[in-house]
Amino acid sequence: MNRSKILLGLSWAVAASATGIAQSGPGSSLVDNSYRYTAASDSTFEYAESLYIGPNAVWEINGVHVLYSKNIWIAPGAQITGSGKLMIANPANNTFYTTLAGETRLDGNNGDFITLNIEHHNPGNIVLSDIADPGFATVNPSAPLAAALKIGKDFSFEIHQADVLLNGNDFIFGDNSTISNYGPYRMVSTGNSIEGHMVKENTISGSFTFPLGIAEGDYTPAVVSGLNTYHVSVQDYAASASAETAPDNGMDRTWHIFGGPASNVRLQHNSPITDGPDYDDTNAFITRYVGAGIWSSGLPEQSQTGIHTSTVRIGSGIPATGNVNAAYLSKTSNVLTPLPVQLLSFTALKQEATVVLEWLTASEQHCKGFDIERSEDGRNWTTSGFVASLAPDGTTNIKSRYSFTDMEPLKGQNYYRLKQWSMDGHYDYSPVRNILFDRENKIRVYPNPAKNDLYITGLSADERIELYTATGSLVYRQAAGKTDLHISLRQFSEGIYYVRITGKNGQASTYKIVKAQ
Repeated sequence: MNRSKILLGLSWAVAASATGIAQSGPGSSLVDNSYRYTAASDSTFEYAESLYIGPNAVWEINGVHVLYSKNIWIAPGAQITGSGKLMIANPANNTFYTTLAGETRLDGNNGDFITLNIEHHNPGNIVLSDIADPGFATVNPSAPLAAALKIGKDFSFEIHQADVLLNGNDFIFGDNSTISNYGPYRMVSTGNSIEGHMVKENTISGSFTFPLGIAEGDYTPAVVSGLNTYHVSVQDYAASASAETAPDNGMDRTWHIFGGPASNVRLQHNSPITDGPDYDDTNAFITRYVGAGIWSSGLPEQSQTGIHTSTVRIGSGIPATGNVNAAYLSKTSNVLTPLPVQLLSFTALKQEATVVLEWLTASEQHCKGFDIERSEDGRNWTTSGFVASLAPDGTTNIKSRYSFTDMEPLKGQNYYRLKQWSMDGHYDYSPVRNILFDRENKIRVYPNPAKNDLYITGLSADERIELYTATGSLVYRQAAGKTDLHISLRQFSEGIYYVRITGKNGQASTYKIVKAQ
């Protein structure tokens, strides 16, 4: 291939203060399989909605190259290098057509490491996504490598809300690569799944921070030190394949870490927000899943609130592969029987004129069932109903899901708890959940299921409206601004979503909806 300095494509202009040339607008695409060069004093731009970088492309960026594209496909074999930087820009700032606002979908195809500094400027997030080959007939990797992105220099989070969503794909950092400017509002979201991981290769011993969380703003980073290639992800107890028999003594997060022994492991969580009622952060330690609902014991390891560090005890036991019990880590303060409670989650959701209670158990031993208790003041309780155990004899080692609908909630505050009965007459209480139900200003969220459009009525105009996926990822947010609101769902895939409406006083209500095909 002739690698003379040829600049091809309408999106390029090379000058000290260059501006790009607009392409045809939304739906436009640019395919490049050439040699490109940006001098140190130059700024170049990409405006096409979809950008395809071919397998023979060689980009040498010594200045600044700005990508406004919403869809970026990088073929295996493409080389992106240089002493400058690549900026993933907010598509809404595209000079020529601002209607492209939103996420940047990026498919790295597990290709070559990008040996160029990358800056993330899009508050709509980067979503690792498997994008179709435009015609090069490349071999598409599978599973978490399908859209894996490989960083060979520095990846920098430049603004708040500019996160990276793994979306079931790996985000891989090479031996000499770094990650910078991360934090609670500049992070990597696992989507509450371990299908994809952050990965750090180490041929020399070192420490690396994995700024992860199950959803945007839910910041639970891990720091791993050692001489191996480490894979790290995180989930909550309800999603984890390990049996966290009881969040009361834990903190509702499980890290999935593998790749081989490490010299040091540090885990951070949002204490006390996710702490179980019996969890004591001061005396807590990192615990490893042994199997059959059993977790390892330990001694207090707190260095700061929510931060715990373990050296030989945990680090030496990190397994080489992720398909074993030892890959699952959590925290507990129960030295003798870590995480013994069986209830994994318990939620209360407002649904039109009703309240839907949903809960999940990890396992049950001689469980008769659950009384549903309600209170208007959190002190005086009455029984609203009973749900029998799904296990025929009250004993099961698999997760079980339950629900109960309160058809006539009280006006004002409604407090709910579960009273779990054993066959022998003993009982335990769940944590309390509450819902504010004001029939005089009744909010309606409809239709449900919804296909293309969702309507919210009965607002007071000062609420904040947010839409979350079933895995907890925030996909939509706006201020109400009026009493009746319309939300287009056309850009969202089918499945379960949660509408969270937060009033000016901070009181929030959550509505479960189904997006139909």
